[in-house]
Amino acid sequence: KRLILLSGTPSLARPVELYSQVSTLRPDLFGSYTEFTTRYCDAHRGHFGWDVSGNSNSDELNKKMQEFMIRRLKKDVLSQLPAKR
Repeated sequence: KRLILLSGTPSLARPVELYSQVSTLRPDLFGSYTEFTTRYCDAHRGHFGWDVSGNSNSDELNKKMQEFMIRRLKKDVLSQLPAKR
């Protein structure tokens, strides 16, 4: 069984933005939302609930992501894309 997830939208700002994608591809690798945000988003109690806007253990996350993610920059693939209409 193979699963491919394609996105034209980069997720560069916060690790929490990646969770729904990576949990679909590899649910065994990152655990639950709470486990993911605690480990990679510096999750902590804020004034209005849990704040998951941070970043922690980014080197570890990057290494895990390299196991299944291929990143292409627009400048590198522009010649392979169809012309704009």
